[in-house]
Amino acid sequence: MSATLAIGKAFALLEKMHMIKVTQIRYRARIVAAMLLLPILALHVARAQTYETGFETIVKLTGDLYLALDRQHRPALSATPVLLEKLSVPYLQSHLVDATHGVREVYISKGCVDLLNFIAHARAIDAANHGFFIKSMARLAMESGDRGLPDLMANSARNGWSFPIMNRQAGYFNQMAGSAIGIQMAHVCLGHYQKYAAQLLDARNQAVRLGRVISAAEWREAVMMAARSGMDCGLAVDGLKIFLESIDKMPARPPWRSYFIPDAVTGKEISRINRELEQMQQKAFLAFER
Repeated sequence: MSATLAIGKAFALLEKMHMIKVTQIRYRARIVAAMLLLPILALHVARAQTYETGFETIVKLTGDLYLALDRQHRPALSATPVLLEKLSVPYLQSHLVDATHGVREVYISKGCVDLLNFIAHARAIDAANHGFFIKSMARLAMESGDRGLPDLMANSARNGWSFPIMNRQAGYFNQMAGSAIGIQMAHVCLGHYQKYAAQLLDARNQAVRLGRVISAAEWREAVMMAARSGMDCGLAVDGLKIFLESIDKMPARPPWRSYFIPDAVTGKEISRINRELEQMQQKAFLAFER
């Protein structure tokens, strides 16, 4: 074998070995890169399966609703709600925090925030997975709420956490939360808490829910006032209608129901109110188009 040929084979062998090493290095680099990306990917999935809507959203909505009130009503209300973070039961009611000036704040529990997300997400999923909403509400009705709400089981639904569904969920949440807070504000503006002040404490000095004593007509007045304030803030009534229907049509009445629908209100009255809400929204749209 000539020296030239031998040298050529030697270079070819070295080049082959070099390519093998390069390939191995690239392969190992890809593995390392993939391992480094795993926490990021896992974090992305975790974030995708959490709600963007929560108490911070409710704080913003409350501020907007407060500014939408007539100036004469603002001194009696706080523009910021209070979160009962450790309370897993759905709870929503205003409390007197300044007796001298008659100022009330809306208190909302973590359980109530969870409830709004639960209903909003279930309804959003139902658009593509018919029957999911009814099943979810039946499961919700069986829970007292003492240990928190049941799992929504959104992962069992097709595209349960997809962008279109979560976008719809956020819209429903905003409408529901804005309406719920708005109703509490309306009760103060309409003088309902003042009227029933003597009945909001029992013989043992325990707080009594306004929903236990208020009349159906008074509650309807507060709902309509809240809906008008909500529309002034850009909130449609669809979420409020869904919220009222879903709680009213539960197979069983959970103990916390009267925080949202008074005992005196029947399903027939809920249906009538929802028709009135739809008519009011249509009139508002027609007026806007003009």
